[in-house]
Amino acid sequence: MKSLAIRLLVFFVLMTSMQACGQTGTPSQAGASTEAASTEAPPFSALSPAQFAERMKTDSQVVVVDVRTADECQQGIIPGALLLDFYQEEKMKQAMANWDPSRTYLVYCRSGGRSGQTLDLMKARGFKRVYHLEGGMNAWSRVGSPVTAP
Repeated sequence: MKSLAIRLLVFFVLMTSMQACGQTGTPSQAGASTEAASTEAPPFSALSPAQFAERMKTDSQVVVVDVRTADECQQGIIPGALLLDFYQEEKMKQAMANWDPSRTYLVYCRSGGRSGQTLDLMKARGFKRVYHLEGGMNAWSRVGSPVTAP
């Protein structure tokens, strides 16, 4: 409930600032420059591609997790990502059981749906800092961020 209240507050602030500046578009489009400057997002929230990349660069202990299928990963992955197919539930649960819940995890999929669900699953399992890529690999690629072969 607290997370929802924080998200609503952030949305309200972004919408208010967009109206004050005469900008149009979605919060992720209009606030792109301020998002890149501020990497402090509340745990269990979505990060823009710029925030995601900044978090990867500034946190040497971050774990990047790709929850797409093997076929999707053949199109390229974010460098250094662990591959963990969302649809292989048992493998996912086994992997998470061996992860340190105090580390920071950055999760992504193709468009943001599965990574958002993974974020919720990790929160329920006691992880402390999990973020997912808003718009997924589609958004990452659209802004020209680096990809590599799996």
